[in-house]
Amino acid sequence: MADERISESSGVAAASWADNVVFTHNDSGDRARFFSVDTGTCATRATFTVTGATNLDWEDMARGQAGDGSPVLWLADIGDNQARRASVVVYEVDEPGPGATDGAVRVRTRSTLTYPDGAHDAETLLVDPESGRPVVVTKDTAAGRSRAYRLPSTGSGVLERLADLDVAALPGGGLFAPSWSVTGGATSPDRRVVVLRSYLAAWAWTAVPGEPLATILGRRPTALDLPLDRQAEAVSFTRDGSGLWLTSEGAGSSLHQVVLPPVPDQPSDVAPAPSPPVAGVPERGERMRSVNVGVATVVGLLVLVGVVVGVRAARRPRH
Repeated sequence: MADERISESSGVAAASWADNVVFTHNDSGDRARFFSVDTGTCATRATFTVTGATNLDWEDMARGQAGDGSPVLWLADIGDNQARRASVVVYEVDEPGPGATDGAVRVRTRSTLTYPDGAHDAETLLVDPESGRPVVVTKDTAAGRSRAYRLPSTGSGVLERLADLDVAALPGGGLFAPSWSVTGGATSPDRRVVVLRSYLAAWAWTAVPGEPLATILGRRPTALDLPLDRQAEAVSFTRDGSGLWLTSEGAGSSLHQVVLPPVPDQPSDVAPAPSPPVAGVPERGERMRSVNVGVATVVGLLVLVGVVVGVRAARRPRH
């Protein structure tokens, strides 16, 4: 991205109305603004100033739906390297449409938030697959343990602790601190996949509709092979959910697209619902018992034949 103003792309979100447009914003030090970028040319399409907001340390963004169903962007002012902030903020703004040009967007809601267990540094915002509300995931560079907190339904208030995650124990996450520092995350548009990334690794979890996030993150994820970058931070699903958009901090950073493998219908540890039996056809258990009996019979006969042949060979006179 050649636009000199995009010098620390810390969050990215795909537009809901086009496959070739993403939104991105800078980290701390910039004004309260974000950009739309053409993914084919990496050229900036428009710049949007968020009126009534400040950028203390914007770390991530996510796309979702407001209570009235309209498309919105959530902007997460949640960075806190020293873990000293008394509160953090998540802004909700209307997603700019196809014809939007440079201008201002208003804050629909400003959620002032506190953690129930003291201040945390965080760089990740994603959509809760269960409720559709934003979720903050903390960054722990010392022990490799992150926590997921959901915004309260009332907006401002105390964040709801949903899940704990031992990032250092994940595939590829136990090497050293850059591997377990969670720097970005995203939820697929259909809420069937959750992705988290660090500076050096990334993981994907398959979700069952309506599952709590703790259940989802409790599974063993699939390790993703993402391109290495200078300071890899931002990740978003493509509009159709088939891939990921990736950016990193630094002037002239790359915009990567990664295609994901198809999502299985069910996670490996979730048994599919049994199908009703068909009249005249034995149920699976009966069929399996029949198959097992048949296999055992065949094996037994083969063993018996082998024994008989061996006995006859032993009795055969040697010359």
